[in-house]
Formats: sequence, structure tokens, C-alpha cells
Amino acid sequence: AMYEILVCNGTGLTARDDRLIIELDRKNNRKPHPSPEIEDRIEERWEDQLGKKGESVLWNATKFRLESAREAGDGRLHLMLGITDYREYQGTNLLTTEPLLVFQHERHLSNAFGNCCVVRTCDGKVPFLLRSRRVGEGEGFVVLPGGHAEPSRLGIESMGADISNTSPKKVISELFTSTVQEVVEEVGISRDHLHIDQMKMLGIVRRTADLKAQMVCVIDCDLSSIDVNQLPQLEPECQQLLFADFADLASVSDTGRLMGIKLMPEHVGAVALYLRFQESVHECKRT
Repeated sequence: AMYEILVCNGTGLTARDDRLIIELDRKNNRKPHPSPEIEDRIEERWEDQLGKKGESVLWNATKFRLESAREAGDGRLHLMLGITDYREYQGTNLLTTEPLLVFQHERHLSNAFGNCCVVRTCDGKVPFLLRSRRVGEGEGFVVLPGGHAEPSRLGIESMGADISNTSPKKVISELFTSTVQEVVEEVGISRDHLHIDQMKMLGIVRRTADLKAQMVCVIDCDLSSIDVNQLPQLEPECQQLLFADFADLASVSDTGRLMGIKLMPEHVGAVALYLRFQESVHECKRT
């Protein structure tokens, strides 16, 4: 499989749910590889990518690092997070198609923790983005709107920053708020049209090749797909908006394609996770 579902939260968790537990600790940061030659490849990759894409496409900033995710039997979800940055992510997880062959162990990878969101319009459709060439990864692929949370919004500007007093509630808020912001910027839907209080985190999926992990959310929108398609997008990452009917998502999950165009593997997993969520919701209603 090109993706794996690390966590499936059943009927989902809201930002206010006390079953979502965060541990943010520097012990969860990436561990440098003992070989200086391998560590040097991080900077080499970064400079190479800057030369190809330019600083208007790539810029370094801190990200949360997913060390592990653990579900407890009582429905609680424990996320062990550290701090990494986009340069480390480019130079480890994205260095090759199989970075573990170079770095030997996951502790030496950035594992920047991403996000994506299934947005449900009022006429029963889900918007996807056809990625432009002005992106750090996934050029020409179809994805759900998403990106990364920004620790800098919590005052965490570097991997060496003191995070010992960072409130777990503020981290949770940033994880959810950043997901909403990606929808606003990439799809163009204003916050006024999104049911933010009811947004749920459905779980976590991961690309198997390079261990890229992201939380998957779902949010409802009170606009139709026709309305959404007429909105201006605020970010250049989106070349075109594509829409899938709710009824077509199973086919997207099975084929990994929308309108014949490939999805990024973790976004295929996100659709599969959403379909599991729908099954859980329907099962709860039946019982």
C-alpha cells in the first residue's frame, strides 16, 4: 500500500474534545544522523531546491514533528510532538523516494506533521486541488486542501526554542486553526461560510515511502460547489479546483484518481479515512 492509516478516531474529535492529548517536548525532535556526510545532504538538498524553485515558493519555518501517535482503549488519542522545520523536511523525508535507505532510522527524519481537510459543500461535493508547479512537492497531483501547522504562531521560531511551557491547548488550537486557514487560502472559502465549531479530526494517515504523516479533518461549508468554484484562491499552489460528488469518493479511494489524475498517496488515504468516518457515523445512527 502507498499509504497507511495510523489512527482512525471513529466519529472524530473536535478541538474541544478532552480525549485529544498533546505532549510537546524537545525529546521528540529529530535526532541528527551520526554521519556528518549524511547530515550535510540536508543543506545540499535545501540549496538545490531553492535554486530550482526560488524563495517565493520555498521558505523555511518551524513545523511540528510527529514522533508517535497512540490510541488508548478509552478513546483518547495521544500525540507525541517535537519541533522540526521545512528545511529538515525537504532534506530528510523528501531527499529520496525511500529516505530510510539513507537515514536508516525514523528518528533521523523530520516527519513534519501535516494536515488536510475534506470540505463538504451544501450541494454534496468535495473540492480537491490540482497542484501547480509553484509548490515544494506534489507538482501536478490532486490533493485535498491542506499544509502544515505553524509553531511560529505560538512563538516557536526555531528548533532550539524553549517549548517547556507551551500550552497543549494552544498546540491543539493551532493544529485545527491552521487546517481552517489552509481551506481559506487554498480554496478561497471565507471563515464565515465554514462550520468551524463542528470541524472534526478523523485521524492520521501516512505515506509509506517517506513516512509523511498528516491529520485528516472534515468541515462543512454553507456554499455550493458552483459558489466555491467562482471564489478567488489566495495561494498560487492551486492550478484548478476539481469537485467530487460524495457518491464518487469510494471510486477515488479505490483508484487513487480523480478525473483521471493521480492523487498524492496520503490524500488517497485521507479519502479512505473519511469513508470509514462516514461508516462510523451511520452505524451510530443505526444503533
